[in-house]
Amino acid sequence: MVLFLLFLWLLLSTTILLIEATQPSTTQDQSAHHQKLFKQRLSILSLDQDVRAQETLGAQQRYNVALAEVSQMQSTLLASDGRLRELGSEIEVIQKNLRRTIKE
Repeated sequence: MVLFLLFLWLLLSTTILLIEATQPSTTQDQSAHHQKLFKQRLSILSLDQDVRAQETLGAQQRYNVALAEVSQMQSTLLASDGRLRELGSEIEVIQKNLRRTIKE
């Protein structure tokens, strides 16, 4: 009977020790797994952010090129508008001279 009780106590204590020994390991494994998943997700987000930053820089460069072209077009348009005004003034002067010459 004493041997039987000793055997039960030994069996119970061994079972408890095994459960306690494996339980924190499982928790640690889960924690390590969650940390690994978190790092992977963080890495993916970082790469995504880098890609978006590159896209933003490309868009900004294209915008600056387009803005420079618009500026050039505006300068050309302004210059041609000034030239048209000069031509209009010259035509008026020529018409006045022609009218004056015709009257004389």
